[in-house]
Amino acid sequence: MTALGDIRFDHVTPDPLVAFLAAHAASPADTLLAAIRAEVQAGGGDWMEPDMALQSRPATHLFEITLHGVPATGFTAAEAATHWRKVALRTLFPEAA
Repeated sequence: MTALGDIRFDHVTPDPLVAFLAAHAASPADTLLAAIRAEVQAGGGDWMEPDMALQSRPATHLFEITLHGVPATGFTAAEAATHWRKVALRTLFPEAA
């Protein structure tokens, strides 16, 4: 995993993606999942769960997370959260991909 030590914060208005990753770069999956859900509920993104019974929307049948402009999917909520962190880190550190 990429170290976040090179990220510089604007002390007046930190980038929400950078701030979130700095706080949760090494969080265990269950803590990361809870943090992402809380951040989405606070208005930072979107969370969509598959609706297997009703098929009420066009769907990938995956859990879909978009948080601070970074999208990710997974077969479970925990997998989607873990994938989200990987994609977010690659967004900030493309040279590490």
